[in-house]
Amino acid sequence: MSESDNKLSDNKLSGNKLTVTVADPAGEISIIDSNLNRIARSVGHFEQNLSPGIYKVQVQVGPKVDEQLVALDQSRDLQFTAPDIPTAVPLESSSRSHEYHRQFAISAAANVIDRFGSGSSIFVFAREWTKSSTGTDENPAQDLSLFKEDGTLLVKIADRAEVHLQGDPAAGWRADLTPGAYRVRLELPDGSGYERSLYATPGFQTQLFLLHREYLLNDHSVCCRADLDTGAVAMSANSAFDPFAPGPRMTELATYALTQTRRILSDAVVQDLLDAKYDDPMLGILGAHLVLRDQPQDLQTFQTVTDNLRRVVGLDHPDLMALWLARTDRGDVPTPQLRTPPMLRRSWAIATEKSVPNPDVISPELDLDATASAPWLIWRADSAALAANEAALGQGGFATTALGEYLAARNRSDEELAKDMQGFVVKTGNRLRSLLPHALQTFVAPRTSDQVTPPKLTEDDKIELARVLGVSGRVLENTLKKLSS
Repeated sequence: MSESDNKLSDNKLSGNKLTVTVADPAGEISIIDSNLNRIARSVGHFEQNLSPGIYKVQVQVGPKVDEQLVALDQSRDLQFTAPDIPTAVPLESSSRSHEYHRQFAISAAANVIDRFGSGSSIFVFAREWTKSSTGTDENPAQDLSLFKEDGTLLVKIADRAEVHLQGDPAAGWRADLTPGAYRVRLELPDGSGYERSLYATPGFQTQLFLLHREYLLNDHSVCCRADLDTGAVAMSANSAFDPFAPGPRMTELATYALTQTRRILSDAVVQDLLDAKYDDPMLGILGAHLVLRDQPQDLQTFQTVTDNLRRVVGLDHPDLMALWLARTDRGDVPTPQLRTPPMLRRSWAIATEKSVPNPDVISPELDLDATASAPWLIWRADSAALAANEAALGQGGFATTALGEYLAARNRSDEELAKDMQGFVVKTGNRLRSLLPHALQTFVAPRTSDQVTPPKLTEDDKIELARVLGVSGRVLENTLKKLSS
């Protein structure tokens, strides 16, 4: 069903019909007139009468954009195929996929290399795509490790992975293990490192697909390692990888939609995500986030999908726990406390926002130096850098620096306003000065150079800061106290 942004005028209704069909139901259709104005928008299918003229039809599926000019001197019917999308998953429909990568991923997902329990599995597949200038015939899983949530090293993935060096190198590793929270860590040659969460859901295989990118090291040299930021996550109920399955492609489109500020998926596509939660719970989690963001008034759908996800993955899943915090009706479930990082950045944003009025929704032990990545939650994990941050800046690391700069900017704004007000008072004379309230005289009083008076932050200010900086309400308050002391 068309979701047009505009209501066409009567003269357009009597024009020629333009029909646009996209093979991918997630295709976002924009109709642009000769003045470069977008006059209509739809998802999946478009059908309207338009005035005769030249139009540009733009179709976007995820980050992939296709365009076509059409002369509407008569009714036209345009067909767009489902485009290949750039993704770390070696799908048949990926623009970054070799057949030999797809075949290797199929076999590697089925090959159990390590066992750390039973009930679920994790599959990590890292590969290069058109080798970078620093790419070499090395293990693409180099410097990747898997940790338990308590920080215990389980395995150095690079040492255990099956590696294929033909063409663009690839490495695949699967382990069967006890359901629960795990962390994948990348340690770079200069000692810096990053982590992201992987949650092993009972009865499912959690799959992480990684492409390589270049990292700039502290000595200004460059190395090529797995890109945790853009790594894609999928879940398989049969512990297998299928490069033709629609699920991983839907996951990529849904995660892309979650990074946008506008709604780009139709109701039908979002419903498909929600319906697929039993085969791939990641799709249900992404769908729940999209409902919460794009249809906040639809409380019934949000409650139903989170209830169903609870039966599929359990309330211990950190992303579902975060979604539960967003519910207005939690039923018989007490307010959850997040004890392990979620996989999605938006899940973490919900938890940090809720932790401002209620710090207990995030465990005091869960203090992350989160990066600004999206849609996945990535955080700094090199102990040396974090220790240096804490010694120099106190609790919070990056957040302390950013928050200090924010408060300084607010203070500068206050001082500039004060100077403007003082100049205004001088120019308008003593008569106006006598009319100003005493509070203003106090406000414009000069400050000493070493005096720091942080501006008063409302709860809404703090919620926004917690969300943007990716820190809990407890860390935010502690940092504010330190900066004002």
